Amino acid sequence: MLPPYPTLYEINTWVWLSELSKKAGCQIDLGSVPSTEWDAIAALGFDAVWLMGADNLAQFNRWDRWETIAASIPIAVFNRPGWAFRALSSPAAHALAEARIAEKAAARTARTAPPAWVFITRPQIDLSSTALRSRHGRAKSAS
Repeated sequence: MLPPYPTLYEINTWVWLSELSKKAGCQIDLGSVPSTEWDAIAALGFDAVWLMGADNLAQFNRWDRWETIAASIPIAVFNRPGWAFRALSSPAAHALAEARIAEKAAARTARTAPPAWVFITRPQIDLSSTALRSRHGRAKSAS
């Protein structure tokens, strides 16, 4: 079970929140995610994981101190249509290859000492976080 106030390290969670909002029929943000959704994540064994789209993994090596990020927290990379090859053949993916967790073992990602990462192939949503932020009047991400 998650603690009463879970910490969520996030990047580009707008896609997930948009899907939750669609399902709920109202606007959902990180502060209003239904407890049933957190329970579903906890049931998979997740605790604290950095969420990232495959498009970000493809250029992760260009981020300032990306190695420090990878060494600090487990990462779940969600595939995006057309991005799998570029993401998985990226310099960051190659540098972190030994830390990759098989998708079928994704539930242990949060309990694995970093660096640790998993590439999640399904579901794929063909909508960028930039488009979602624009649609909802949000500022552009710093990443």
